[in-house]
Amino acid sequence: MAKSTEPRVEDYIVEVIRENGDYLLTIPTLPGCNAQGSTLEEAFEDLDVSLLEWTEEMIGRGHPIPKPDTPEDFAGTVVVRMPPRLHARLFSEAQRQGVSMNQLAVSMLAESLGGMGVLQRAEERLEILAREVRAAYGERP
Repeated sequence: MAKSTEPRVEDYIVEVIRENGDYLLTIPTLPGCNAQGSTLEEAFEDLDVSLLEWTEEMIGRGHPIPKPDTPEDFAGTVVVRMPPRLHARLFSEAQRQGVSMNQLAVSMLAESLGGMGVLQRAEERLEILAREVRAAYGERP
């Protein structure tokens, strides 16, 4: 089977933001490629269309289409500059917890990003389950 050369949403990292009851989706690698919907499903359907239109526009202008990010693109090293006071607070907290500043920073980032993701995934799953229950009982979504 021939491999499609058209970009697919599932190949890119998609940022999902819930704002005022709507879902706002963006593909950071593709500036200007975004979508919105009252449900996550609707927003992703809109993003499929947006990606197609965005790609056609870029090709029409003679611009290359950025390749999707892959795990190999991320080495696991980030250099962070911070104000001296923040550096001192990080150092003090790491000492208090008996860990390195690197371990503390990684833990704090993972907790912050993971915590938001868990809540968002739970909310999305509840929305899907609610639609399934309404459909099973003949109610409109």
